[in-house]
Amino acid sequence: MKKLLTFALFSGLRHENIEQLVSVFPVKKFNRGQTLLKQGEKSEKVFLLTEGRIGVQADSKTGLKTTIIFHEAPYIVGHVELWKDRPSLANVVAIEKCEALEMTKKDYLRMLQANHQVSINMVKILSNLIYETARDHHVRMFGQVDHLIANMLCSFARLYGEERGDGVRIRRDMSKSELALILGVARRTVIRALQDLEAQGLIQMDGKEVFVPNMAALQAKAFTAVL
Repeated sequence: MKKLLTFALFSGLRHENIEQLVSVFPVKKFNRGQTLLKQGEKSEKVFLLTEGRIGVQADSKTGLKTTIIFHEAPYIVGHVELWKDRPSLANVVAIEKCEALEMTKKDYLRMLQANHQVSINMVKILSNLIYETARDHHVRMFGQVDHLIANMLCSFARLYGEERGDGVRIRRDMSKSELALILGVARRTVIRALQDLEAQGLIQMDGKEVFVPNMAALQAKAFTAVL
């Protein structure tokens, strides 16, 4: 619950006001592998993730589930689809034990209407989401595969990174086949791109783990070269 005190949705509010605001919502617990939202189905719920991490997974035509992106608490889930009563475009799954505050559509809208600052913060969140979506689309459209992989590695580092004095080690099995599925390219293309990143000194491969000696340099590779 403490993580909500730093959540952008409640920026500018006093701690006691945040606690009062969210105290009316029930706490929902999810075990690893449980689904918060299901692809193709409509939901009348919004979840404020207070603990844990989730993965956004899409079902391919062949039946494979591919994880597109990861998020960690604090994070809000289901609010985009709720505005126009749309079905979820992907599965949202707990990748570890999670806790979230559960809100109905009516509760969510009432919270926004009752607090001007929260409404402004939500506009900012949605604006950032639009920008990041456009940026990622631009990278996918015009970037090379090594740019795309650098982008993904930055996300993995944020969620699974273990900071050391000389860089960040990503404590997650890096399956080349999984990366290929996510990016829609051949596995050999992913292998070549990882080799290129390693040759540039941006990453170091250790089995299925990756070590990043300089996160700023990797982030520059992910975005600035194609924007």
